Amino acid sequence: MISIMTRVLAAMIAVAGMAGSVQASDWSISEDARNRIEPVLKKSGGQLTYFEGPSGMIGVGVTFTNGRQMVAYATPDGSTLFSGAAVNVETGVNLSVADLKKLPPPDYAGLVEMVAEEGAVTMKSEGNPDSENRYFVFVDPKCPYCHKAYNSFLTLLADGHDLVVHYIPVSVLGPESENTAKEMIALPQKESLALFRSLAKREPHLSDRAKVERGNLGYYKNMALFRQLQLDAVPVIMSDVSGTYNVRRGMVTAEALQQELKVAKVQKMAAAQ
Repeated sequence: MISIMTRVLAAMIAVAGMAGSVQASDWSISEDARNRIEPVLKKSGGQLTYFEGPSGMIGVGVTFTNGRQMVAYATPDGSTLFSGAAVNVETGVNLSVADLKKLPPPDYAGLVEMVAEEGAVTMKSEGNPDSENRYFVFVDPKCPYCHKAYNSFLTLLADGHDLVVHYIPVSVLGPESENTAKEMIALPQKESLALFRSLAKREPHLSDRAKVERGNLGYYKNMALFRQLQLDAVPVIMSDVSGTYNVRRGMVTAEALQQELKVAKVQKMAAAQ
């Protein structure tokens, strides 16, 4: 039986500098330990990375389908797993944060391309469709943070930046959001974006039942993709800016997006020289 402590007195304290520490080049994990750890940590589809943990423990990095990452630690035989903050009591360094840097970067390119392919039928797009700067944004029509993200993109488009934004309507805020998301999906693109713009202005809206019914199929496709990516909140912004991929969760400012586009433009110009 494997015991898992999700909180170990709110933090797991690791003591550094103990005698007999193993060099990283000689470190390895036993097959028995793997067999105990992997059935637990792979349940949610995470990819595992092993490394030498503090005080003789096993460090385990988990990269989830949606790009999120976490670090856990296990006893050398793999019989007990710990999650939480591991702190070096001599230096005060949060080892859990430091150990995240040992993990390979998430495959954001794969995530973005999967969303681009799977969500294409029901995405509502705005901007230059041929742009190299692509954004794929999961939104709940009633979410105020989604409205702020939408306004950020409107600012960039109004300022003449070269980008295309694909909005993928889902719902996390209940039946009213669900009906409005279905209606957005059923409407022609211009009408759908106009509706989202009016919602961002907090204008009242009553959904049309016939339009809601027409949006059922696309809505359930969007929600299946949302759940496949293990997402549970909006907005989520997946981007491909001239070949640089990223995933953001939460509202993003126009200034942050503008800086990202400027950096990509400079890098592209430098590469062309």
